[in-house]
Amino acid sequence: MSFSGFFVRDYLGQVPNQPPAGPWSSSPDIVFAGKLPANSAQYVTPQGYATDYGGNVFTNVTNFVYPRALNAQGTAGTGRVWFFWTDSSVALWPQNWRGDLVTVSGQSTNHQPLAATAGNQICVVNQPFEWTPPTPMGSGHYITITWVENNPTNPPVNPFQGLAPFPTYDALVQFVTSHPNMGVRGVITINGLAPTWTETVPITGPSPAQMFYLGIQCTNIPVGGQVGFVVPGPTPAIPPIIVPTQVINSPNLMITVPVTGWPSGAQSSMTIVYQQGATPPPPGASISAVMFVAPAGSTKAKPMAF
Repeated sequence: MSFSGFFVRDYLGQVPNQPPAGPWSSSPDIVFAGKLPANSAQYVTPQGYATDYGGNVFTNVTNFVYPRALNAQGTAGTGRVWFFWTDSSVALWPQNWRGDLVTVSGQSTNHQPLAATAGNQICVVNQPFEWTPPTPMGSGHYITITWVENNPTNPPVNPFQGLAPFPTYDALVQFVTSHPNMGVRGVITINGLAPTWTETVPITGPSPAQMFYLGIQCTNIPVGGQVGFVVPGPTPAIPPIIVPTQVINSPNLMITVPVTGWPSGAQSSMTIVYQQGATPPPPGASISAVMFVAPAGSTKAKPMAF
């Protein structure tokens, strides 16, 4: 029976309804962008779809992960993408496939919608999965898993819930290669040189759509440290905002950037990164995300609550 739905490749060059002829754990459709969000529109061009972006991830820091799929049907469709990860030593036990330490738009979840507006369209998630993998135990490494529900259930239910352990690795390989909507990728972990503090918070743009300012506010943070932030674009067509870490030269430093082109009420997230200098922050010190808009007819910005 031919497959019709969201198709996730096991290896570069695979096409729908083709017998497996390559590795089972090298899916190029689990795209790791590293420690900075990417302009994900590049992943759905013909050239981008023909590219394997590698399997490097950084431990103890936020990694931005962009699952993609081919809509292998003749019409538009909607699915749901799930992202899991596990240590390779327990990969045979689906109950150990983890969805924690994963957020979307700053909210703790390991699934999100995937939409195709036409048949045979390459699709990528609107927002990256934000994954903060810990250092693997011993000499272990991680395996990541994506699963696209072609007929999403509501409320969402873990698609591997109740799946019995696999008796052998061959049985796991058979399961993966017999499900065209599933991708597996073994990753290489790199020491992420974790910052002193990092936090990811949800961001919702103004409604109605208008130009606004987005940034961070330090409160009593000692000078000499460093701070920066990144914000994925709310859709694949909108590039991310990347503000590299910079030296804190004032305890109440504020950094903002103008933002244009976001749709009304667009949702994303901000990941703030802080590296302590010679002096630790005192009790009550903080770094917060801030957003400002200018009311109609006024040049004075006013803050917005998150």
